[in-house]
Amino acid sequence: MRILVQKFGGTSVATKDSRNYVYKKIEDAINNDYSLIVVVSAMGRNGDPYATDTLLNLLKNEYPSVNKRELDVIFSCGENISGTVITSNLQKRGYKSVYLTGAQAGIITDDNYTDAKIIRIENENIISLLRDGYTVVVGGGQGISERGDTTSLGRGGSDTTACALGVSVEAEEIDIFTDVEGIMTADPRIVEDAILLDEISYEDCCNLANMGAKVIHPRAVEVTMTDPEIKLYVKSTFSDHPGTLIGADKEEFKDILNLTGIAGTGSINYSNGTESIEACEISLVGNNFLNYPEFEEELRNKLTSEKIDIYKISANDRYISFVIDNRHYTKAIKLMHCYVVKQLNQLLDYSI
Repeated sequence: MRILVQKFGGTSVATKDSRNYVYKKIEDAINNDYSLIVVVSAMGRNGDPYATDTLLNLLKNEYPSVNKRELDVIFSCGENISGTVITSNLQKRGYKSVYLTGAQAGIITDDNYTDAKIIRIENENIISLLRDGYTVVVGGGQGISERGDTTSLGRGGSDTTACALGVSVEAEEIDIFTDVEGIMTADPRIVEDAILLDEISYEDCCNLANMGAKVIHPRAVEVTMTDPEIKLYVKSTFSDHPGTLIGADKEEFKDILNLTGIAGTGSINYSNGTESIEACEISLVGNNFLNYPEFEEELRNKLTSEKIDIYKISANDRYISFVIDNRHYTKAIKLMHCYVVKQLNQLLDYSI
């Protein structure tokens, strides 16, 4: 079998119109002779009737100190709803399809409720259904503990479900579908000239995610790293763009300063020892920063010349992070992104 895993996020499954794009992606995969696993998130975002936050607030508003075990039960409801809707519509269109909860898919976790980790996947049921010609739809971000309790994998858990299942069944490819065409060098809502990346390394992708980018959960990337033969893409549900391939570091970038992208976390509290400051952290992600100490110094000088005070700098070989006043968040991201644009345009002069 040629197995493909497709994961669709909340915006992709939120409405009847958006779900039509989902069905088109599924139909294209089936027509290309893939045995298909489809992982779905809950419908929409907070305020939408079946979104995870809406369901959680239904419980929390009644009982603010609700037990985490019960939170995980209601956490799983959103994916069960969207999964059932997707499966029923596939059946209506004439496709053999079946919906599985995380437990039915054999996803065994620890009992760290609201942020469980996958221990193992007992994939016999899924493999059997795929061999029988079914498209298998699975509720994302959920599993079952050894004691039989419903568990959730936390925020972004659907990405982890897709990647863990893909590794377990030795999929040919895992496609993470979202509402953007792939991973970009910066948040396009802030940086107008942000560039869509054709490829990115596992480590750079994880670092961007950990530093504030929200396209794919870093835990999902870490899972896929265990089997680099599997192709991992981030794609758009709403276009035919090939997306961003996430893979191993390229040999040609291992000895040069390779800038991949920039991410940030706004509105963090930073203490300078005497007072608490409304700050933000901005990180430039790439490779070989320690071999180019002059680059960190140039970034520092550029921010200082723009009258942006630097409260703290953290650096290793894969990223440089600056903590600055939150008022300069947008300006600093745009300034530092210029370096990424020039590097991607193969201009080796890093001065601005």
